[in-house]
Amino acid sequence: MNTLSQVTIGFGVLLVIVGVVSYAAASGDSRSITALIPAFIGLPLAVAGWATTRENLRRYAAWAAVLLVLALLLGSLRGVALLVGALTGDEDVTFPMVLQTVLVIVSAVYLGFSFVHVRQTTRSRRA
Repeated sequence: MNTLSQVTIGFGVLLVIVGVVSYAAASGDSRSITALIPAFIGLPLAVAGWATTRENLRRYAAWAAVLLVLALLLGSLRGVALLVGALTGDEDVTFPMVLQTVLVIVSAVYLGFSFVHVRQTTRSRRA
């Protein structure tokens, strides 16, 4: 199992945990199914990470993982904008704003790591 597979599986499991904990931590009327969105992305991401360990599925699973994380990043950008607006205005900073900002940062790091990994792998195959 290569490093990218391990990171992908770990990131997927982390997203599932974050989604379930976020949903469970919300109380009563403030509990929303949208708190589980990280879990809905994390489960197929972990499966894609596992699939990258299989030679015949590696390329497709890696693309699926990158697309899932890209969707997470793009979907979480609204939270970043809301956080910036709250910090510069009179609104209160909420947990979802902070969580979405963290998800954008972690997703960007994952995408950067996967790009570097693929680039290094391609170069080593050519050599």
